[in-house]
Amino acid sequence: LRELMYLSRHDELTGVDNRSGLSVSIDSLLGRKQSFMVAVVNIDHFRGINDRFGQEYGDQVLCAFARRLLSVVDEKDVVARLGADEFVVLIKAVNLQALESHALQLSRQLDKPLELEQFPLQLGASIGVAVYPGDGDSVNALLRSAHLALYQAKKSRNDWCLYREELEQAYSRRVQLEQRLRQALNLGQLTMVFQPQVDDARAVYGYEALVRWCDDELGQVGPDEFVGIAEASGLMPALGQFVMETSVREFSEFVGAQDERWQLAVNISVLQFLQPGFANDVFSVLSRYGLSPKQLMLEMTESLFISNFDDVLAVLNELRKQGVRVSMDDFGTGYSSLSLLRTLPLDELKIDKSFIDGLLDDHKAQNMVASIISIARSHQLELVAEGVETEGQYRALISMGCKLFQGYYFGRPAAFAVEAASRHE
Repeated sequence: LRELMYLSRHDELTGVDNRSGLSVSIDSLLGRKQSFMVAVVNIDHFRGINDRFGQEYGDQVLCAFARRLLSVVDEKDVVARLGADEFVVLIKAVNLQALESHALQLSRQLDKPLELEQFPLQLGASIGVAVYPGDGDSVNALLRSAHLALYQAKKSRNDWCLYREELEQAYSRRVQLEQRLRQALNLGQLTMVFQPQVDDARAVYGYEALVRWCDDELGQVGPDEFVGIAEASGLMPALGQFVMETSVREFSEFVGAQDERWQLAVNISVLQFLQPGFANDVFSVLSRYGLSPKQLMLEMTESLFISNFDDVLAVLNELRKQGVRVSMDDFGTGYSSLSLLRTLPLDELKIDKSFIDGLLDDHKAQNMVASIISIARSHQLELVAEGVETEGQYRALISMGCKLFQGYYFGRPAAFAVEAASRHE
């Protein structure tokens, strides 16, 4: 009986408490009316570990991570595994003044390499924290508050966040946005706009397609908000398909019999890219609207290449074999760009707008841009400076050797009908 009781309250893989064991511990503390802290801990990019090294290695990582958690908490505290790569630390004595240092210490300890049989592995972990009694008065309420804080922490990865009331409002907005976005996709309420890309003679050579959503109730919703919601809610394949289909169709209608050297740049999400048959879907859309694969530039951020590297590489090679080109967007903002350049079949880099913003008065930004231009040249890659808004930025970039540009200085994103009308005026 004792063994059955133990098994019912402990995780079979790691040996720490399971959800049932955690609930018993929290209920016990609730009865005492003493303050305590619930921290939900999630391993960053864990799915990439399973995909790349297999589930057996992934299980070793989870066991090592559980041991690390046990090593950084007091004996009276509780470590539990809720499932997959999600753990909970129950800290029984909370000094609210010391809460921040406690959470930071936990974050730093989890950032240290794990010793595994094959090789040491450094993992990041995101942490969401809720405190009793302020953030909930039951097991479910406290875990919900901690999960809302975790969602916020995961936006920057390897970070921690304490629950606060505005996270509840943000959650309500996310739920509302997901429902409205689902409806917008079904009813065809999203639109595409296109921003011109120009060369050093200010001649247009292509356009970047950008998705826009104006909702009847919510008004204009930015892609930086709704794309993340699409990824989290399983709507990304539908959104990605709309973007690709509509962009290629409208671009082909606008370009018509124009020179084939005109290019269309389309942003691709990691979830969209890893859909089965993605490359064939792209070729099918291009064929349907009479566009050459050489006219398509797929823009991807560095995060796409970090996890699922081998799968990504196989799809990239399939696309490039037919002439589709690939651009790394927001270059210079990630942490492993240089190592990726050696192994990835890329055609273009895009300098992130944040560097262009400080180009005229920030020496660090100037040095960064100069370095990126040098990197592109040495790797024989095309280079586009995006977010160019002034004559001064344009001239500074020209003098540094940049030849391709995009930004409000040359044209704002617009529907092709508007763009075409302004051309013929």
